Amino acid sequence: MGLISDKSIRSEKKINGFYDSIVVKFIQYCENFLYKQAVYQKDRDGFKPFGAVITYETAYNRQDYLCIYFDISIYAGKGRRNTVRKTHIWACKSGELVNPEKIINE
Repeated sequence: MGLISDKSIRSEKKINGFYDSIVVKFIQYCENFLYKQAVYQKDRDGFKPFGAVITYETAYNRQDYLCIYFDISIYAGKGRRNTVRKTHIWACKSGELVNPEKIINE
């Protein structure tokens, strides 16, 4: 058996896949909705900048837990900017999302 177990590799793939799907949905939203909204707005009111950004940070990565938070910011012209922050805590060995209460009560 190597240094990294098959279970750890499966967990890593599961966690990465989770965030890959978020990025794919984000790109689809930008291409299919936000872009069309920008074109419609331009035709109606003239050019207004639109934009979208997704960022993430690893907040904690110790003792079998990984905590990641990410921000999704969307600027839809006319000073309207929306930012959403999401946080996920993962059990690294199982690749499962963990309720924060479980960590606090350990």
